[in-house]
Order: sequence, then structure tokens, then C-alpha cells
Amino acid sequence: MRRSANGIALEGAILGQRKMMGIIFRSCELTMAKSKKGGDIVDKFLNGTNWKWGNFNMLPILFGVVMATIDVVMMGAVKMTHEGTLSHAFGVPFALFFYALEPLIFLKAMNYEGMAVTNLIWNLASDVVVTFGHFLFR
Repeated sequence: MRRSANGIALEGAILGQRKMMGIIFRSCELTMAKSKKGGDIVDKFLNGTNWKWGNFNMLPILFGVVMATIDVVMMGAVKMTHEGTLSHAFGVPFALFFYALEPLIFLKAMNYEGMAVTNLIWNLASDVVVTFGHFLFR
């Protein structure tokens, strides 16, 4: 079978792109592996603890509960500021500080689990924590 020069050039370009994408994907995997192994004090704590319960990884649940607790603390501070229990000078910066931690914790969680799993567990944990808080602090 004869191929034209354009066909050969096109096949070469496609093979070159596949090879380049393989290199990019491998470098991304290595970057993710590095971020899981080294890192700050939180990474050292998380990597030094066994979060498995049988075959089930409990670490995403920890992140979800922490983020849900931050939601409750932040919303509680805003409600108390609205009702006048907390002053605006303290309540608003307090709520802003806690809510600013949320993306940092979510980013840290995505080093250990995917975004969809982290978000779903956060949503479920938020439902449970808010419901528990509602009945507890009625």
C-alpha cells in the first residue's frame, strides 16, 4: 500500500503528540506522588497515620467532617453577628477567617482523593453535622 507524504507526516505528528501526552501525564503523576510523600506538617501527619479501615479509606471522611465543621462555625458566627450576640468587629473577621480556610483544606484533600469524592463526602458530612447541630443547639 502506498502512502502519500502527507499521510506519513500526519501519522508522525499523531505519534509525536501521543508520545508528548504520555510524558506530560507521567510528569503529572510524579508531581502528585511527590506531593503525597513530602510536604508540610499536615502531610507528614496524614502520611504517618493509617487511615484504612479494612479496605475503606477514612481520610476523605476526616476532610469532609473538618470542612463541614468549618461551615457550621462560620455560619454560626454570621448568625450570632446578625442577632447582635457578637459584635460586627469580631464576628465578621472571625467568619471570614474560618471560611478562607475552606479552599485550602479542600485543596489538601484533593492530594489524597479526587474532587468528586471529596465534594460528595463534604456535602454528606455537612448535612449530618448541620442536622446534629440544629438538634443540639435548638
